[in-house]
Amino acid sequence: GAAVLFLGLNRFKRVNDSLGHRVGDEVLRVVAQRLLALCRDTDTVARWGGDEFVVVLEALRDQRDAAAAAAKMIEVLSQELDFNDAMGNLSLSCAVSVGVAMVPQDGNTVDDLLSRAEAAMYRAKGQAQASFHFWSDDLNTRMHARLGLDVDLRHGLRDEQFVLHYQPQISFASGRLVGMEALMRWQRVPGNLTMPDEFIHAAEDSGLIIDLGAWAVLEACRQIALWQAVGLPPVPLSVNVSARQCLNLDIVQIVRLALQETAIPPAMLRLEITESAAMSDAESVIGLLHAIRAMGVGLVLDDFGTGYSSLAYIKHFPIDEIKIDRSFVRSITTDKNDVAIVQATIALAHGLDLRVVAEGVETDAQSRLLSASRCDVAQGYLFGRPQSPQAATQLLRVQDHAVQH
Repeated sequence: GAAVLFLGLNRFKRVNDSLGHRVGDEVLRVVAQRLLALCRDTDTVARWGGDEFVVVLEALRDQRDAAAAAAKMIEVLSQELDFNDAMGNLSLSCAVSVGVAMVPQDGNTVDDLLSRAEAAMYRAKGQAQASFHFWSDDLNTRMHARLGLDVDLRHGLRDEQFVLHYQPQISFASGRLVGMEALMRWQRVPGNLTMPDEFIHAAEDSGLIIDLGAWAVLEACRQIALWQAVGLPPVPLSVNVSARQCLNLDIVQIVRLALQETAIPPAMLRLEITESAAMSDAESVIGLLHAIRAMGVGLVLDDFGTGYSSLAYIKHFPIDEIKIDRSFVRSITTDKNDVAIVQATIALAHGLDLRVVAEGVETDAQSRLLSASRCDVAQGYLFGRPQSPQAATQLLRVQDHAVQH
C-alpha cells in the first residue's frame, strides 16, 4: 500500500509576523531538508504552499508503517532550529501536525486523498500537542461535517472571508457614541454572513480561535488607524478574547504587534474577556491582564453575573469596565430580582471606579430603568445593531459633524 501525508507547521505565521520573512524562509528550508533526510528514494516530498508539505510514502505494509513514519516526522521536525540572525543566535521550535490518508482504502484519486489527508491534518491541529491523525471512513457524518467546517474556517481565514461588524455603545448621560464592540462575521458565501454562534465553537475546539482572535485584534486596530487617517475621531473598539486565547500567552504578543503595526493610541483598543474565562485560571489570567494593561489597552469583564466570579479576585483584575449580561437586562422590567442584581452590580462597579455597560438593551422601558439605576453605557438593538465598517464610519461622520456644529 501507500500513504499520503499532509503536514502543517503549527504557529509558523507567528514566526513570519514577529521575526520576518527571511527567518520564515529559513525555517521552511530546514523543514524541507529534514523531511528529505527522513524519506526514502521511492518517496515523494513536495511543498504544498505556505507552511504545508505533502509526502507520498510508497511500499508500506500497513497503517502501522504510516503511523511510524508520521511519528518520526513529528519528532524530527519538532527539534529546535538554531541559526544566526541580526538579533544574535536564535533558537526556534516549529511543531508539526500530520494528516494521513491510506491508498487505496481512503480513495484512489489524487484530489480525494489530498483533501482527506488535509482534513485529518486539521483534526490533528486540534490537539494540544503536535500529533498525527488518520482519515477514516468510520468517522461519523457529524464528524465529517465538523472536519469540513474546520477546513472551511482555515481557508476562510487564509482567503480573507472574515469581516468585523461594529455595534454602537451609547452614553446614557450624553446620548453620544462612546465606543463599539467588534463582532466577527464570516462571508462564507458571497452576500451571505455566517454568525459567530455557527462557527466559534468549532474554532475553539480546533484551536483556530487563536489565529482568528489575532486577526480580529489586528483588524480592529487597522480600522481605528483608517478612521484616524481620514480625519475622523475614532471611538474605542472592544474585541472579544476567548478562554483559549487567555490560557495562551500569545495574546500579549499579538496585541503588542498590532499596536506596533498600526501606531494607534493603545486606549482605543479594548479587550473583552468573559467572566468564566477570567476565572478559569484566575492567577495566570491576572498576570496576563496586567501585561496588557501595561501597554495602555483597556480591559472589559464580559457576561458579568453569569460565571462564578469571586469578588476577592475581581478587585485584583486590572479592568476598566464591566458588562452586565443580556440575560439580566432582558427581564429587568418584569423581575424584581434582576433589578436588584443589576443595581447591586452597578453599585459594586462604581465603588471600584469601573464603567458599566448594559448589553441587549431593546426597549425604552429597559433603557429608562438602567439610566435611573446610573448605568453608564447602553448597547443593544434599541441603539443600533452590529453594522458594517462602512455604516460604522458613517456613524462617526454624523457624530463628528454634530460636534463641529
